[in-house]
Amino acid sequence: MELKYFEGVKTEKAITKRYRELAKKYHPDNANSDDEAHDFTEIMKEINAEHQEVLVLLKHKAFATVEAKQKTISQAAEFVSGFASMFNLTNQQKQELAQQGKNIVNTLIDSILQNNLKR
Repeated sequence: MELKYFEGVKTEKAITKRYRELAKKYHPDNANSDDEAHDFTEIMKEINAEHQEVLVLLKHKAFATVEAKQKTISQAAEFVSGFASMFNLTNQQKQELAQQGKNIVNTLIDSILQNNLKR
């Protein structure tokens, strides 16, 4: 998707800030003539449409990220469980080891997501 008004904006806060800046600049009430008011109306239609699209994409990305995180945690738990079964561990020890593995992977994923979303 080619962004005209929200290029480079990656957080909901930044999207809202950019939207407000654009609305101040292009709102039809700020026009100096009827022609300019017409142009501003068309521009605001584009801005509003792109604003909604960017918000939907941002929410979709967050949803997809959560799904990927859950899948990774599940895979890590399976790996740790399989790894633990190679040793003579009790079920309690296996569960504790699996939980520790989940916690480690969860922490790593959260750290990666935080760093990627800041960019």
